[in-house]
Amino acid sequence: MVAHIYGTGGAQIRPAADQAVSSADTLLAFVAGSIAFYDSHRTQMRALIQILNGHPQARERWVDQANCCP
Repeated sequence: MVAHIYGTGGAQIRPAADQAVSSADTLLAFVAGSIAFYDSHRTQMRALIQILNGHPQARERWVDQANCCP
């Protein structure tokens, strides 16, 4: 479920961000796309939050590792 939600979000958000011509436009496209995705997928976002908060390893696997810098 988590991978599906992230994949669906990425498929919706990424095209506009990839077409941006500047870093500011990329950030704007990412933020606007994220907000639109959250708004149009409220049930999935609620499920994602419940999964990440309710499973001990879920946050580490899906959030912490994805956001770390080597």
